[in-house]
Amino acid sequence: MKSRRAVPSSRQKAAGLYVLLGAVLGTSPMTADSHTQMLKPKPTSNRKSVPTSSKTTRFPVGSVTAADLKRYRISRWVRGGVASWYGEAFAKRRTSSGTRFDPKAMTAAHRRLPLGSKVLVVDTQTHRSVIVTINDRGPYSHNRVIDLSHGAANRLGIVHRGLAHVRIALLTPSGDQDDTPIEVAQAPE
Repeated sequence: MKSRRAVPSSRQKAAGLYVLLGAVLGTSPMTADSHTQMLKPKPTSNRKSVPTSSKTTRFPVGSVTAADLKRYRISRWVRGGVASWYGEAFAKRRTSSGTRFDPKAMTAAHRRLPLGSKVLVVDTQTHRSVIVTINDRGPYSHNRVIDLSHGAANRLGIVHRGLAHVRIALLTPSGDQDDTPIEVAQAPE
């Protein structure tokens, strides 16, 4: 008789995600029951509440979901600091990776991380998170850790603030999937 693998519920997946984000943020992990307080939408004075289905887990807008993180493992490389963003003024310029800069893409600039690597960026105030690809070098201001594209900054909700305190963690592909792009060099003929 074949044994069936237990499939975790959406509540268990959400609890695992917040334990993971707690590890990145440096806070103590939350229990499965206490994470529901964090998942409930917070009322704001200037926005209408958006109804959500009771069958789906509610994450803050712009947050990385458990399905997004299923493809990656968080490495031991975790740093904290200030994040900034850059946008339309640099549109269509060449980045350090050789591609053209797209302000709407989920990309970022970092001084030393390998180009093409994936990084989890978590805003320490709002706990919003996003996964970005490092495609450029910078930031050139000495007190900043990462420069986000306008699209990534918008998902984190830091466009109007300009700067935000963040924790960043290097992501490595999980064992069964490797979505690292392979570059092939050709000799000139």
